Amino acid sequence: IILLKTEMYCTIASMPTSDLISHNNLHGKLPSQLSHQKMYEVYGIIGVGGGGMVYSGIRIGDSQPVAIKRIMREKVKRWEKIYGRSVPQEIGLMIRVNGHHGVIKLLDWYECLDSFILVLERPKNSVDLFDYIREVGRMTEKEACMIFRQVVSAVHHIHARGVVHRDIKDENIVLNRDTGESKLIDFGCGTLLHENQYKDFSGTPEFYPPEWFNQHYYKGKTAAIWSMGVLLYDMLCGEIPFKSKQKIGQGKLEFKVSLSSEAKHLISWMLAVNPESRPNINEILQHPWVTLRR
Repeated sequence: IILLKTEMYCTIASMPTSDLISHNNLHGKLPSQLSHQKMYEVYGIIGVGGGGMVYSGIRIGDSQPVAIKRIMREKVKRWEKIYGRSVPQEIGLMIRVNGHHGVIKLLDWYECLDSFILVLERPKNSVDLFDYIREVGRMTEKEACMIFRQVVSAVHHIHARGVVHRDIKDENIVLNRDTGESKLIDFGCGTLLHENQYKDFSGTPEFYPPEWFNQHYYKGKTAAIWSMGVLLYDMLCGEIPFKSKQKIGQGKLEFKVSLSSEAKHLISWMLAVNPESRPNINEILQHPWVTLRR
């Protein structure tokens, strides 16, 4: 079926990828009017993320696989100005971070009467990490390290671009089965990165840091380190380390499977209850568990 038959026209805000990378100030000419129905076909729902439904589809001109996310206006909580008009902050965040191999690419975006449409790349033969872990069980340390290193690199990139994701988890990592390449997806819970405390949280409670439950605030970078620690534990152990907010707040970590001492050290460091005791991203990338498995 053709995308969104009930809406005849949307405003297209398509730019070449190179322009998306360079336009970090979010300024540019106003988009033109074009029927998106002539550009994309949609086949079915593949997920729900960040307040919107996500569909699989193709770009008609070259048959490129795409993911098409529709965000209803009434569900948008954070807005910003792009091309002189208010759009969901998610669009602005994706424009800022576009251009890194470990982050899903924003190809086009459209403004409709009651919604916004994001057209995203969709890697072939891919699976999200949640389904992959449930399929294969716990990963080997070598495989987990290959994926984890890519995730850390992607998070390092988005922080450098002034963005915090706030929902780093297995469901938001897409893995290419053929190449092993992984990509961070779904910026619907993200916001601009700053050094002050955040007092609202968007994301998945099982990946929230303990300071949120204990003090009701957190900092963007140290919370991201905690979430990546939960992710690494999940990959290596086949399950998340804490299953309730009480256990997250206590932070008593147990390893139920056999792991190398380096893996245990890195996970324990990232899952320190005191956020100031956690490593920064550079320290993670230089950790022996990461460097010895290249």
